[in-house]
Amino acid sequence: NKVADPAQANAFFMPAFTSCWCLRKGCGGPRRLAGGINAAENVKSMMDNLTTRYGYFKQLEGTKHLWISSHDMGKAEAASFAPVELAKKASCMVNTADPSQSNGMLTKQLDGSVTTAPGIAPYAFNPRLDISLPCNGNQSRAAEALRRVHTSDWSIPRRYNAFFAGTFSTDSRGIRRDLSSGFVASDGSISSEAQDNIMMSLEWAFHPQESAAPNILPNKFMRTHIEDSQYLEFLSQSEFCLCPRGTRVWSPRLFDAIWFGCIPVIVADNYYLPHSCVLNWSEMSVQIPEAQAHQAAEVLAQKNQSWKSNARQKLLRIRNTTMWHEGPRTEPDAFLYAMMEFYVKQFMAVS
Repeated sequence: NKVADPAQANAFFMPAFTSCWCLRKGCGGPRRLAGGINAAENVKSMMDNLTTRYGYFKQLEGTKHLWISSHDMGKAEAASFAPVELAKKASCMVNTADPSQSNGMLTKQLDGSVTTAPGIAPYAFNPRLDISLPCNGNQSRAAEALRRVHTSDWSIPRRYNAFFAGTFSTDSRGIRRDLSSGFVASDGSISSEAQDNIMMSLEWAFHPQESAAPNILPNKFMRTHIEDSQYLEFLSQSEFCLCPRGTRVWSPRLFDAIWFGCIPVIVADNYYLPHSCVLNWSEMSVQIPEAQAHQAAEVLAQKNQSWKSNARQKLLRIRNTTMWHEGPRTEPDAFLYAMMEFYVKQFMAVS
């Protein structure tokens, strides 16, 4: 509960709006650095203001404090200019939960310029202190998933094996192309020339082995925009959903998949998944290193129906914990799980 008297508080929320501050200067393309600098400077200003007006941060040495750095910002970049206690003792809730913090932190040089470098401790995401947030706030889509796919539907057969929808234009690491080419190559009946033609198509469906085998589910890939109704249909009718990383380690499609009971195939190195301190994601997802994306088809072929049914059953049971809700909550959701994790890490964990 929120209290009016800070002396009665057990924990303190620090109002940081890192993505908004970044966007004011341009948070993409050639203006990305300027956006990051603006966000880091505003975080420093926030900290200066808080420590000047209130003594709780200094009194507690940064512990029992919470701040949010959402979307692509991550922790290291936003905390670059702030007191080290913000990164070392306070908990940061992020979407970019990447302990390697490859997008890096900012460093001011003697000539006044700012350079970037990989995030280092304590500025990089720390799983023992920080919280990874589900990065999809589409409440209407979450509600539609609950309407279409019931928790008891885990054993109902699905029409497709693996599903992916997305362009290659933003695939700077080549992961989407490697995933797709691996699945096309898994059909031994398709010649090399035909494989190249398929990869150029905007939409294709094919079987993972014998094209005419009736007992093998087809894969469905789409490299162009599709209507939302079609997208939701494929989510609810596919065994696996391919979830490669985006610009950062996370992607909203991961949570679309979870909500519809489509077992996510996560291709994102160093991604600390939400609620990892309480959920065993290896039981309800498939995680593949980025360098092995081309082998995804082979990995999925080794998953028998028993494993897939068990994984889907567990996935549907926990999906509410990755949904954000407004108003009264009938069961634990992403907010309650995030606050529980904050409590555990700030009040119960032993440093």
